[in-house]
Amino acid sequence: MRRDKADEILRKVVSAPHEDEVIEFKDRRTLNKDEMGVYFSALSNEAELRDHHSAWMIFGISDDGEVMGTNFLDTVESQSRLKRYIYEQCGTNLSYRDIHTMNHDGKRVLMFEIPAAQHGTPTSFKGIAYERQGESVYPLTEEKRRRIMNKSLPDWSSQIVPGVGMDVLDPIAVMTARRLYRSKHPDNADASDAWSDQEFLNRMGLTIDGAVTYTAIVLLGKEESSLLIPDSSLCLRWILRDDDDMTLSGEVFVTPFILSIERLYSRIRNLEYSDFRTKTLAKVSTDTYDPNAVRELICNAIAHQDYLMREMVTVVEYDRDRLVFINAGDFMPGSIDRVILGEGPSYRYRNEHMVRVMNRIGMVETIGTGIQRVFRSQIERMFPLPEYDLSEEHVRVTLYGRVIDREYREILMRNPNLKFRDILCLDRISKGEDVGGLDASGLVSAGLVHTTASGYALGPGTPRGGASVESTPGKRVSNSDCRTAILEYLEANGTASRGEIDALLFDLLPEGMSEERKKVKVSNVLQSMRKEGLIGIEGTTRNPIYHIPGK
Repeated sequence: MRRDKADEILRKVVSAPHEDEVIEFKDRRTLNKDEMGVYFSALSNEAELRDHHSAWMIFGISDDGEVMGTNFLDTVESQSRLKRYIYEQCGTNLSYRDIHTMNHDGKRVLMFEIPAAQHGTPTSFKGIAYERQGESVYPLTEEKRRRIMNKSLPDWSSQIVPGVGMDVLDPIAVMTARRLYRSKHPDNADASDAWSDQEFLNRMGLTIDGAVTYTAIVLLGKEESSLLIPDSSLCLRWILRDDDDMTLSGEVFVTPFILSIERLYSRIRNLEYSDFRTKTLAKVSTDTYDPNAVRELICNAIAHQDYLMREMVTVVEYDRDRLVFINAGDFMPGSIDRVILGEGPSYRYRNEHMVRVMNRIGMVETIGTGIQRVFRSQIERMFPLPEYDLSEEHVRVTLYGRVIDREYREILMRNPNLKFRDILCLDRISKGEDVGGLDASGLVSAGLVHTTASGYALGPGTPRGGASVESTPGKRVSNSDCRTAILEYLEANGTASRGEIDALLFDLLPEGMSEERKKVKVSNVLQSMRKEGLIGIEGTTRNPIYHIPGK
């Protein structure tokens, strides 16, 4: 069985070479046993953080996927000595799950299968735990150490509120939960009508043998019942902002969340969006946002919120342009691609009990299909796909409510049978992002994208004279590069208007990115810098002036 998994991993990395935090390539190099131990610790911890069963260190393959072959550890005895050494030096007495000697096109490939850290305990080597950051290895940060250790803590959402009964629950919220259950389980609707409220709550897991859970307080509790759960902030928040991140309006909603979801949704200005299709000039109208997608993302944020961080679940609305859903805590599956590409759901959830209850009632999915439906909905509307920012111990999901790149929309219109992976790749190219582990070669062959000096761009890449573009993918401009450019400009000039910042950054951004897309990216960079206090803003909403605080 493990050999089959090694075969699968080898085929994957050769066909689409892409290192990440749980796959490390080595070409002809050899490492000493201590260097191997450091990598063992780092990859083991990253596998645990991303809910992978194993991580892989592969010798004999270059970073671009070329099989070079290797003579490293070419005897069973040398492999056994290394496994024993790793076992002795790791604080948790782990070692390689297996060392696979593979043959690819007559060349030897050596694959080290590294187990994920034991639940709740970081893997250390000679007393130090490590992590991956890009292509480098560093001592484990306190943030990642805490995330690994928290996985062994009791499920917060299943805890019992002592000494209270059903009177702390909102009757309308209980009735709403029953209605949602009937809608999800029509075959059991008549039988459920015969259940008392107490029986319904027990069956759903909202109460356990009549005892009220934290989940019941969050979803169904009266406003004042939120005080029964210490050290938490049981609030939902809606904020309306303009493109320069200036707050125009806002409102806070309290428990019961099952009712506050609709109250929050009603504040979002989901107006009619009209667009003219190229060539036919046919006018197409739709809602700015798919209502089901909005509710799905609000419910996901509630289900996966780290309530111990004492923050609100927040939805930020940017003037009929996009919504940003924010919940505290890291993204448990580790990678959004793992969920939307069907590479496996997260088998552990932060609030496992709450997720199960919300799934029984019909509020969320537990197998990733809810998120997949949100992506499919955006494809059907030919809008940009959702974006996931998983940094800084928060999950931020951006849902767009309009066409940003018209060429992207036209490609989808002309090619209705594109596979999901290809559409995901097109979306990233239209946004000037790295395609990651996705393969863009089929899109290039079909003339839907072409290579440029900065990566890929939409379209066949044939200028008017008929000569094809001859350039190769290169390094992209990161958000960090944009931040540095802005700060250097402000240091030199004191202040800058939005027009000056646009002029500064537009030439740096990939040539394949549309002007609208560039404006959105610059807005996102400015918003994040303001939130972190790196820059301040003065002037009016129409004519903002940016500066470095204190200067």
